[in-house]
Amino acid sequence: MEDTVYQTTEQMLDAESYTPFQLGILSTDAMNTIYDLYIQGWSVREISRRYGILPTRAKFVIWNRARLFT
Repeated sequence: MEDTVYQTTEQMLDAESYTPFQLGILSTDAMNTIYDLYIQGWSVREISRRYGILPTRAKFVIWNRARLFT
């Protein structure tokens, strides 16, 4: 029964192309700072580069904080 479809994680990963990563969880302070930077005139692109997040995530944080603070 060697022809199973399922493989273990070690079999699926190529040792040369594997790079470890961390989950990107923003703290409450970071989300408040993102909103403050946006209010100060920073672009979404600059904010996403500073925090290493996708622009859509930065937009969501800004939208979320705008709803919270208004």
